[in-house]
Amino acid sequence: MQKLDSRSAVPLYRQLYDEIRYAVDTGVYKRGEQIPSEDKLREMYGISRITVRKALEELTADQILVKKHGKGTFVSQTEYVETVGAEGSFTKSCHLMGALPATRILLQQTEKAGKRLADILGISKGDEMLHIERLRSVDGVPVIIESDYFTEEFRFLQSMDLEDKSLLQVIKEYGKRSIRSFQDTMDIVKADQNQSELLGCELKHPLLRIYQNVYGTDGQLLYYNEQRILSDYYKYVVKIII
Repeated sequence: MQKLDSRSAVPLYRQLYDEIRYAVDTGVYKRGEQIPSEDKLREMYGISRITVRKALEELTADQILVKKHGKGTFVSQTEYVETVGAEGSFTKSCHLMGALPATRILLQQTEKAGKRLADILGISKGDEMLHIERLRSVDGVPVIIESDYFTEEFRFLQSMDLEDKSLLQVIKEYGKRSIRSFQDTMDIVKADQNQSELLGCELKHPLLRIYQNVYGTDGQLLYYNEQRILSDYYKYVVKIII
């Protein structure tokens, strides 16, 4: 911590701005981390509350910091916008953004289909289906909980290592099936206890929910996908061609 110079031509609030900005850039304050309170900063630098508040307002306006009501001030998280050219692949999208994708397998098992999923997959209630659930992260930040449901045709996926792999690429390579189109339905849901723990967000935090039918080149449904996206940090993009 560098003492501020009241004799400098640079205003004190700007000196504090530069100090906090440097701390963010060098990782002293990490992305998503809470910075000291206004009172603590005033004490640390021996300056007025008005000066501290002015510096924080400038840092917030420049999207370096973000204020959360009733909680304090935090370093802004990097916002990731899905790349349209990725053709629906999270892994490819991250690579095109210059970001590091990661996948943690939460479930990879056969289950008996209930009526809703059986109707979607075109099978009978009680038939076996493959359920794969994954936690997707970008640059170490968990952003998506993704559930995929397959018919018996894709049971081979149950025994495959799918950590940090593109599921679309695996299906193309080992299932000899290619994707032609996606049909998405979207709404907003509130994070339950498990989702809030996995995504590192508050209980009942709004999540973007995607219901997605994935179709092959023959126009037939390949599999059904549901995503719960922490859209504060990861923006889902839809491209429409007319």
